[in-house]
Amino acid sequence: TMERAAGGNDAHLDVLLGRAMQPSEQTIAKAMAKLFRAEEGSWVALGVGILVWLADLDGIQYFRFIRELDGAILLNEELHENFEQGYTTTSTSHGTHKFHAMEFGQFIAGVCFADVSEAEKFAQKVPIMSPKPQKAAPAKQPKRAGVFNIF
Repeated sequence: TMERAAGGNDAHLDVLLGRAMQPSEQTIAKAMAKLFRAEEGSWVALGVGILVWLADLDGIQYFRFIRELDGAILLNEELHENFEQGYTTTSTSHGTHKFHAMEFGQFIAGVCFADVSEAEKFAQKVPIMSPKPQKAAPAKQPKRAGVFNIF
């Protein structure tokens, strides 16, 4: 269960992370959670594991989900510009866990966090640290030719 995993073997979780990440990738946040996928109006559980928010050397950010049972990578999605606009947080119906839903290119994923404080870290960091649109460089004014073009 997720509760067992959350209080479980940290060494095992570190091994899973080590196998699923490149040495050049930096962890922004990580948490034990249960991954879901939205399908036909309901949430389908995909597994319990570690949600890792990471960035590569080029600054490209990803959410990666590593299943605890076998180390399989169930989610490896790049965060797009304005990712926070499709990211919502709520509590479960019993109010015991935090549930975050997020839009990716082809589907919607949901994550139920084992630890409320870890969920809050994600919720606080997403609006601040997720990719933003790049501002366009100011357009250069063309040089004017003519008698009065002194500057």
